Amino acid sequence: MVLLFCACRKCASTSIEKAIQPFCNINFSGHPKLKHINAQLFSETIFSAHKKLLPNVEIESFSLIRDPLERMESRYRYKTRDEIKKPESSKSSKLHRWHELQ
Repeated sequence: MVLLFCACRKCASTSIEKAIQPFCNINFSGHPKLKHINAQLFSETIFSAHKKLLPNVEIESFSLIRDPLERMESRYRYKTRDEIKKPESSKSSKLHRWHELQ
């Protein structure tokens, strides 16, 4: 059996990768374009190659997702922090208008 971790942005993927890395035979991480490939590209490339090379080995996969509302609030806090040089760009965003309605 092969265990596949599907990383989602902003969902502790780096921490999870560090925890499971000692147990990995193959690790597609590092560069974000490689780490966060979409499902279609994964299926067309990596998954199809795996099925051809190891047809009798099953793939078990897992992923973590974050509460969408909490993720949006976290992004709002990040974008409106004092260190940002141009806070007016965040103030006019849809996220800022949404937060004002809450």
